[in-house]
Amino acid sequence: MNIPRKLVGMFGYDLARISKYQPNIESHLQLLFKSLDIDLVLDVGGNNGGYGLLLREFGYKGEIISFEPVQRCYTRLLRHSENDRHWSAHNFALGPRKAEMTITVPESDDFSSFLDVAPSAKEKWSEVFATVEREVVRVERLDDVVAEMGLAPENRNVFLKLDTQGFDLEVLKGAANVIGDLKGMQSEISMIPIYQDMPNYLESLTRFHELGFKLTGLYPVARDKATLQIIEMDCVMRRD
Repeated sequence: MNIPRKLVGMFGYDLARISKYQPNIESHLQLLFKSLDIDLVLDVGGNNGGYGLLLREFGYKGEIISFEPVQRCYTRLLRHSENDRHWSAHNFALGPRKAEMTITVPESDDFSSFLDVAPSAKEKWSEVFATVEREVVRVERLDDVVAEMGLAPENRNVFLKLDTQGFDLEVLKGAANVIGDLKGMQSEISMIPIYQDMPNYLESLTRFHELGFKLTGLYPVARDKATLQIIEMDCVMRRD
């Protein structure tokens, strides 16, 4: 359907040209960061540093603070961040309360989680979860960390990225004082559960809406090759 741009503009909307505005998540984040003037990224679930590198590749020059509890991932994260004076890394997880917790680390450490793998996922992706290790890690609340670091999010343009394999909403439970000051957020949401007791995408989207966030983009992370069903998506949001 061909809707004249001028007519759409009368109602306060714009027609997004796919090639310019939605080609991939990197370009989307670049546009969003510019729109929100982001100067601090809290990278929760930093893994090997891939997200921080992505931000630098598209030109973000502001501060990045990464959090990664799994030791072997943290070691690689440090290698990527150590020569960047605006990127710091911390070897602990974030959650609803200060604690020590056991995290399960498969051979493919992208799937490290505090949650148990769902039986259906273990059967379907047996090669991923065939060998696992367990590691006791430190867990902190984001509210406490922000206060201890003196970050003053109310005076910053903060973007929160969450990628904790089914634990994102638990992280937000420990961030009640910070959430209202966030300008934007990214979370990985699940259509087909990989872990037991993880929220599905409807629960996650409902919670984000309750917290005052509006969707700006949804990007598939993984699909089931046989059915083409989306397994997980990156959900990018901004506050009104």
